[in-house]
Amino acid sequence: MSVIHMRDSASDAHPAAGLDVDQARSAAKSIRHYHDMLCVGCSKTIEFLDEVGLVGGPSRLLLRRAHIV
Repeated sequence: MSVIHMRDSASDAHPAAGLDVDQARSAAKSIRHYHDMLCVGCSKTIEFLDEVGLVGGPSRLLLRRAHIV
């Protein structure tokens, strides 16, 4: 999931603004508010998937890396 939600939808925006792409992505990944809102936004979905047994093992690790769990 982290590949999906952290992928730059406007990948041309950083160079166009004169920013170093790697440095800008690194800064964006460290924004705590973004991670908190992502967690809040996904909480009901993750809760449901956990109830039906679809969250566990490797998927839980991926969700943790994506700051969703």
